[in-house]
Amino acid sequence: MRERVSLDEQETILSIVPSQIRSRISVYSCIPADVRYYKRMSVDHPAEVAVIREDDYGIEIEIPSSWFRRPKKPNRRQMSEEQRAASVARLSAAREKQKGGVNHGNV
Repeated sequence: MRERVSLDEQETILSIVPSQIRSRISVYSCIPADVRYYKRMSVDHPAEVAVIREDDYGIEIEIPSSWFRRPKKPNRRQMSEEQRAASVARLSAAREKQKGGVNHGNV
C-alpha cells in the first residue's frame, strides 16, 4: 500500500453473493491496519483466502463467510477527574515539546 488515504476516505466494503452467502464473501479494505491483517491472513491460510486484487490503495480478498466479524466499538475509558487532569497536563506538555516550546529541554 503506497498511497496514503485520508481518514475520511478509508473504508471497508463487503460483497456478498446471495447464492454464496453461507460459504464465501469478498472484502475490500483500504484501512492500513485491515490491509496488514488481510495480507497476513492470506499468507497464513493460502488455501482458504484468495487475494482477488491488491493495488496502491488497498486489498480485496475472498474469505469463508464464517471468518468475518463486525468490528467492535472501542471501549470508552472511565477516568476520574484527577486522571483526566493528569492526562490533559501530559498532552499539553507533549504539544509544547513538539512545538519546541518551554518544555522542550533546550532552555
